[in-house]
Amino acid sequence: MYSKQIVWMIVFLCSLSLISAQEPQITLYKTEYAPGETLQAEVNLGNAETPLFTEQIALFSVLGQEVRVAPFLFSRGEDKYVVYFDLPITLVEGIYSFEAEEVPYIVNQLLKKITAQKTFTIKESANPVLAFSPGFFILKDEKELELRIENKKTTTDVIFNVTPGIKHVYNTPQVVQEGTKRTFRFVLDKKKLVDKNPMIEVLYGTTSYTIPLLLPVVKTIKQPQKKEVLELLTNADLVNHTIEFGETLSGPLRFKNKGNETLYNITLAVSGDLGLIVSTNRSVVAELLPNNLTAVHFWVNKEGTAAIRTYEGEITVQGGSSTLSLQMVIEVIAGSREPILPKENKTSTVDDDSEEPSFPSVFPGTKDPEPKPKKKEINYNVLIFIIAFVFAVIGFFIFRGRRTVEKKTFGEFMQGRNQRP
Repeated sequence: MYSKQIVWMIVFLCSLSLISAQEPQITLYKTEYAPGETLQAEVNLGNAETPLFTEQIALFSVLGQEVRVAPFLFSRGEDKYVVYFDLPITLVEGIYSFEAEEVPYIVNQLLKKITAQKTFTIKESANPVLAFSPGFFILKDEKELELRIENKKTTTDVIFNVTPGIKHVYNTPQVVQEGTKRTFRFVLDKKKLVDKNPMIEVLYGTTSYTIPLLLPVVKTIKQPQKKEVLELLTNADLVNHTIEFGETLSGPLRFKNKGNETLYNITLAVSGDLGLIVSTNRSVVAELLPNNLTAVHFWVNKEGTAAIRTYEGEITVQGGSSTLSLQMVIEVIAGSREPILPKENKTSTVDDDSEEPSFPSVFPGTKDPEPKPKKKEINYNVLIFIIAFVFAVIGFFIFRGRRTVEKKTFGEFMQGRNQRP
């Protein structure tokens, strides 16, 4: 039983908070004013269906009688407003109500017009009575501000206190005669305006009046976080190399589709003056399946004729919701290396062999090894023929150099011996 009561209590409290959020929130800068002073208020509409208009601002006595006023209404942005107006000098003491009338809201899927109010007290004062215009400064691009003060009762001196970043020339008390108006000027230095609540404070008699300097409230819209579907398979955001004049480097830039959908027409581009020294065999990858990777081959100084200087820019890969960039800085310095001119009638692809000297760290951190030149196939028939030919030549010269030896029988041999003297 008690658990049910607790549940209903929570539901009731939540409903109260929901209802209270569906009405204008009013803040008065003072709870007690003298007749003729300037009333200041802030109104926050929350999630109202329409903006707030001057006609919706009203002043009522405790008896419900409307008091005619001329309100000044300014929007600060994000459904926040400031209001100021001069109270009639003829107001009698008592309790009055500041109201924001018939503000439309959607409550429980129904359109309702809600009126909010805030009470304050009017009390006669023996002090001077001053009115100020404007009651608020909403800063945009202003460099100077003008404040008009009207004295409705009793001549008085005014003294200004300002926050850092606000300058003026009124270093001594300034007289404002009864029944007159006087304008004062202030200069803004926004670089020094670092206080969270900058203001101009006016001191007169035993009273102080504050004019706030407000910045527009910019409504922040949370953008949905972009999901990266491409991944560069490198471990560096910057490639920095120095090569000699005439030297050529090459290597693949690999990237992966880590999303769950096929990517089409992935574009690659070289920006900055890097385009004068870095080239590629293709600028568009027509298709890349999910969880697959591909590589696009790049050359640095492919023609071998790049001038001696520093080249900077980016290689950009764009596909799906991803735009990836790899910064590159290539410095060409003087050296003895001769330019390597490309062979004619030869087109290259990622899988083609490259006769330019490969530099494994052109794109550091690639997970697959750099392509190596294919070994030339050996023709074994030609090799056997060459070996046989060499042996034949050697045998010929050996045979030719030998002396000829005649074969004789034993009788012929002995006869030869007997014929000797």
